[in-house]
Amino acid sequence: MNSKNITIELATKDDMPFVLELIQELATFEKEPDAVDITVDDLINDGFGKQPLFTCFVARVNLSLIHISE
Repeated sequence: MNSKNITIELATKDDMPFVLELIQELATFEKEPDAVDITVDDLINDGFGKQPLFTCFVARVNLSLIHISE
């Protein structure tokens, strides 16, 4: 039996490279790969500053981040 431990948690600054990868994958799926005009630093500054502009959650399976398509 293959047991999977799935958790959903608030993203951290360290998750932002992965989040950017997901954003880029979505843009490619929507046939707009050049529409992404954001960097990891932008995500960190905008999401983790004194007044965060967004909240982000990530899903992990057995402690590894997963993509939406998985």
